[in-house]
Amino acid sequence: MKKYQKTYFYQPELAKTVILWSWTFCLFLGSLLLWLEITTLQIWTIVLFILFLIVSIVQILNRKLIVDDKNIKLTKVIRKHNEIIEISAIKQVKLRRFGLSFYLANSKKSVVLNSRSKLQLYTDLKKENK
Repeated sequence: MKKYQKTYFYQPELAKTVILWSWTFCLFLGSLLLWLEITTLQIWTIVLFILFLIVSIVQILNRKLIVDDKNIKLTKVIRKHNEIIEISAIKQVKLRRFGLSFYLANSKKSVVLNSRSKLQLYTDLKKENK
């Protein structure tokens, strides 16, 4: 039975976040350019803009960092690529400007979080490691 579970919304490391959101904003710019090129509101402009909204919402709401007593689960947009990090396997947690970095035995995992979530998760993980 799980005693503790906390959920945060995250984005992947900064470089991946910039690349993924750049592709997402291409949909928005495509709908904007289509609207400006034709100068009247067309169905294709509306379709591209709705597609942009759907992709944005999916990217924001599907990326969750779920912390429980023993694990940190990183859910992703494509569910089969979810990651689970054992809290006991984390050697060090570092605060970064835009998020946190988890140092494991042979790898490093970085995530982008908002400042309040970043500080809260950092203090919770520091308590766990003591």
